[in-house]
Amino acid sequence: MSLATRNPQFRYALAILVLPLVAAPMLPSSGQSQAVPEPLAVSAEAAAEVPAVIVNQVGSHTKSGCQFTMRGTGRATGDPKLEVTDEIDYDAESCTRTYSKTVYSATSGPGWAKAVLQQVSGDSAATTLAAIPSKTYRGALYATLKDPVALTVTETDAVLEWTATSSSVKSYSGSGKWSWLTATGWKKTGGSVSQGRTNSSVVWTNTTGRFSNGVFCKVLLGGFGATTYADHAKTRFEGKSGGGYAWSATVNKSGGCAGMLHVKTYLIKP
Repeated sequence: MSLATRNPQFRYALAILVLPLVAAPMLPSSGQSQAVPEPLAVSAEAAAEVPAVIVNQVGSHTKSGCQFTMRGTGRATGDPKLEVTDEIDYDAESCTRTYSKTVYSATSGPGWAKAVLQQVSGDSAATTLAAIPSKTYRGALYATLKDPVALTVTETDAVLEWTATSSSVKSYSGSGKWSWLTATGWKKTGGSVSQGRTNSSVVWTNTTGRFSNGVFCKVLLGGFGATTYADHAKTRFEGKSGGGYAWSATVNKSGGCAGMLHVKTYLIKP
């Protein structure tokens, strides 16, 4: 029995090597925002400088599969952080998963993390909070699905800039986009980008996206397999008065070979 017959991941990797566009960037929507560079080139030594925290999570069963929501809150510190979560184990039957969480600093993190933070945060993120009565903050959330060879196959982004005092948000600008890897069969089937103001002290931007792939599982199983679905139900970033922020991401993977995909998120904290 050949290695390709015994190992679906090897067969998948072999198949995508012959696709002419597999090395090309994902196809974005017309609304552009800066994409997160994939930190695949990080050395083991650099990665070990920031120990990862391992988290076990129980999701909720839905009609289409198993759904997980991640969320958090914080306040700007003047030292931007990049928080990366990476799913390392997933069980659809019990609707549980395990993921690692690693936080990098713009001042002490590896070079690739500094580059990612600089893309969205800019120089103003390092300004002392008390320096001026109102201050501009920038934050972002990127929710992605990776395939067995670590290619990003679907992505939703939410980027927010807001100017606030200690008691209110004066102005804000939000953006979002979708990306999907057409070279391996992924298609966008729906989604939305929206922004708004909850009240005088909270503003937000949110991106949703639905995707499908009719050949992904067939390649993995050698010609058989159902359509695979990815539902980025929420990619939301909120900005608050005084530099506060909140974020949440909900991603649901279902259909054929969905367990071969893993969720990875990038959160830029102001």
